[in-house]
Amino acid sequence: FTNYKLQEVGKTFTVSKAKGTTIISIDKKKPIQLLEHYLGKDFIVQIRDMRKEFPFILDKKENRIAIWVENILDNGTIEVNHEVSEGDRLVFAYANIRAIIEDTLSEMKRLSKLNIETIFAYNCVSRKRLLHDFADEEIRMLNEIAPTNGFFSNGEISSGKNKRPELVGHALTYLALTEEKVQNNRKKYDFSYTIPNNLKTVVTLTNLMKASQEDIEALNDNIKISEQYYRSLFDNNTDIVYSTDLQGQFTSVNPAFEKMFGYQKDELIGKSALKYINNEDVPRVRMHFYRAIKGKEQFYNININSKTGENNLFHLRNIPITVNGECVGIYGIGRNITEQKKIEDKIVQL
Repeated sequence: FTNYKLQEVGKTFTVSKAKGTTIISIDKKKPIQLLEHYLGKDFIVQIRDMRKEFPFILDKKENRIAIWVENILDNGTIEVNHEVSEGDRLVFAYANIRAIIEDTLSEMKRLSKLNIETIFAYNCVSRKRLLHDFADEEIRMLNEIAPTNGFFSNGEISSGKNKRPELVGHALTYLALTEEKVQNNRKKYDFSYTIPNNLKTVVTLTNLMKASQEDIEALNDNIKISEQYYRSLFDNNTDIVYSTDLQGQFTSVNPAFEKMFGYQKDELIGKSALKYINNEDVPRVRMHFYRAIKGKEQFYNININSKTGENNLFHLRNIPITVNGECVGIYGIGRNITEQKKIEDKIVQL
């Protein structure tokens, strides 16, 4: 039996560069920056004592396993106890105290019903540090069932969900032995445990962090849905749609824009939009651009040449992009009205 329960805390990170057990960057940042930002400088200084208390959950395709920092290198990279690859996802974890206690009590009640002769147990040092009182109580309960021996270690080997050995932390692992056939034990035991006040504070704090994480995940899900709606509107729009920053440089263009003018997105992003219009139209476009920045939606017609030199008339609409009450750029929506203008001119002529 092995009892360890970890609770994920905080956002999920992506390994952006790794080699073997060395993580070179996470979310394109040095791992030491991430550790210091989320766990503080004390964690960096006391890494060897605290690393088992704050492991990562490594999200591999086949399963999720706990890993921890073995060493912080001089260049800000970290060594962990398991191989990682680019694209692997990591999230901080902490002991799920209430689940650990409930799991132990349930197991003690089950074990007490068997005629066990001796028990070999080994605990995690991190568990002893965090759950000092309960760790002692676990050994007392085991010893009440049968004579118990063992030790505390810096990480334990246990059988995982797939019955494959894995290194875990915050764990109590025991092996119960008998030379006789295992039978029911009629002796009655009353195993219970009241969480002390100092641990209740930690339990409450971890619950708060977990609930906050769930709120963030729900918010992110809503953001992703909104982004999908926006992306669908942006990508599938038959009109040209683009955005620029406050300097008038392209920050995005939709597929209709690329198809209409014959430019690839990479040719446009970061380039000034003024570069792609006729010189005589630049003053007028500037005027509409600055009015849009001030919050006034703009409408105007303009002739624009494609990459091959084909000229078309567009009706453009400039809309300010506002974040926290400040304009950070401009959206442009344009419709090709060349044929419409020809028809209108013909009507006027007639």
